[in-house]
Amino acid sequence: PFGIWPLVYKWPVLNFIRVPTRFVLLAVLGLAVLAGAAFDRLSRTFSARARVVTATLVCLLTLGEFVSSPLEGRPYDPSLPKIDVWLNTLPTPFTIAEWPMPNPDNVDGQNARNARFMLHSIAHFQKTVHGFSGILPKAHEQLFGALYSFPNDDSLQRLRAFGVTYVVWHDDFTDPKVRAETDATMAPWAGRIQFVHEEADGRVYRLVR
Repeated sequence: PFGIWPLVYKWPVLNFIRVPTRFVLLAVLGLAVLAGAAFDRLSRTFSARARVVTATLVCLLTLGEFVSSPLEGRPYDPSLPKIDVWLNTLPTPFTIAEWPMPNPDNVDGQNARNARFMLHSIAHFQKTVHGFSGILPKAHEQLFGALYSFPNDDSLQRLRAFGVTYVVWHDDFTDPKVRAETDATMAPWAGRIQFVHEEADGRVYRLVR
């Protein structure tokens, strides 16, 4: 809420910068130009060969400053949950939502979970309320916030408004204590949520209309 960014982000060109932190790229570009001008001024008295050697050393030092080693890459597991694969045996079309969702205040966690759930949909290629992009519609923001406390009246109403047919409950994303109390959690909502199927990694519930 504070700073210069809220005042300038709608200006032409600047409105193409989707993430405010990327504004620093313009600052880095300006510093690079200033560094080049400074090097030119300081090396004017050098011979042509000394200038080339010095410029090469400066470039190597600059590259060395940005070196990150070792690169801590993590392999990504593209395997799909068995419970999502099972959905492919159901009559189509249908629309799904998946659970659990992180706390709405954890924006990075929500984005990561939505991206993961979006990939799950390739197990059946049916509609899903999950996805990740640079734009989050207000209705989806409210839905994901409500799903954090699923099941409750707010989350069920929002799921119904999106035309969701099934909710996939993932055990591997669920706290063991919460997982052990799944049946007790769902019991008060038996008239609106029906258990359909269970696999080793999750369950499927159908929304009753």
